[in-house]
Amino acid sequence: MMLDVVTIATLSVVVSATLSGGLLLTAWSLDWRPGLKRWGLGSLVQTLGGMVWVLRDFVPSSLVSPGSQALALWGAALIWSGARVFNGNPRGLGRLWLLVLPAIAVGAWLGWREPRGVLQMMWFCHMSFLFFGAAGWELMFRSHPRLKKSTWVAGFVHFVYGVFHLIRAVAPVDNGASAAYMQAGWMSLLSAATVVVWKVVMTFALFGVVGQRLTLALEEQLRIDPLTKSLTRRALMAEGVGTMKLCSRTKLPCALLLLDLDYFKSVNDRYGHAAGDAALQQFGALIQPALRESDLFARYGGEEFVVLMPGAGETEAWAVAERLRALVASRPVVYQDTSIEITVSIGVAWADAGSDALNLEDLLARADHALYQAKDDGRNKVRRAA
Repeated sequence: MMLDVVTIATLSVVVSATLSGGLLLTAWSLDWRPGLKRWGLGSLVQTLGGMVWVLRDFVPSSLVSPGSQALALWGAALIWSGARVFNGNPRGLGRLWLLVLPAIAVGAWLGWREPRGVLQMMWFCHMSFLFFGAAGWELMFRSHPRLKKSTWVAGFVHFVYGVFHLIRAVAPVDNGASAAYMQAGWMSLLSAATVVVWKVVMTFALFGVVGQRLTLALEEQLRIDPLTKSLTRRALMAEGVGTMKLCSRTKLPCALLLLDLDYFKSVNDRYGHAAGDAALQQFGALIQPALRESDLFARYGGEEFVVLMPGAGETEAWAVAERLRALVASRPVVYQDTSIEITVSIGVAWADAGSDALNLEDLLARADHALYQAKDDGRNKVRRAA
């Protein structure tokens, strides 16, 4: 049995509706993850455009072509907007309407001016190319570098679909008859089949993008301590080993500071754990900006923190430790109109360039001994490792 345009178009509507529903259901289950909602809505609106054509026997003939094309353009614009939102460039739908409505109006005017629909079809295809090409560009070249693998695939799929519309705009009209987008003929059959293929590939490509972003978000949660915004102990051990290897390979010294908030348990006991959390938050906010970009700052456990300083020797590490100690002592924590004095004790360890002591575990152990010495000497002190 030969498949005609109507059969393939009907199939494309069914497939599109199913996949659009899947996108929207996924977006809802992920608390409307940025971009996914507009992708789903765009796909659904495009499906409605196809449905108008499939049900053309029940729609006034004067509304079939402009109605289906208007919905298809609005859907394409939503998909482009979804790519922008996904990349952190949100734009209100009001601005999007200002871009799409003139395009729809021009298409309707061309259809009225030239009843055969040649100019209207060419305008629609060119505008579709612009929207899908823009979505492809947004995903391929403006996404987060760590998402490039999946966003390149999704962007390429959108761009190719846009190029197909451009080819459709200049393709010969079938049988010399009307140039309506879904008119019978080999190009229209190809157009209808392409919609089915593109919907399937596009949906799975977008799921790949969202899946990779969720994976990166989970990795970020494991890497960053949510309270102090410092690295976690797990991240410190993973990234610190690489930093030590770099220092060893480039013959650079490396220093490590081990910081412990003094009498932190008494803060929790006297003011409550919320006050303790406030102290930890302020501590993280004070320390991070005071360090170099190359330094690693991590919460080692409880109220203990580590600063790993590649390229720093004994003198620089000692100076930084004293500066951090004085900074913390000068900034009491204000919690519920109560000023809470906070101090920190710091142990300093270092390894000279080319030293066999360029080992993270060794630096941590030596800094720990120095920290205990600072505690024994009355706290709010900085002590060097032996």
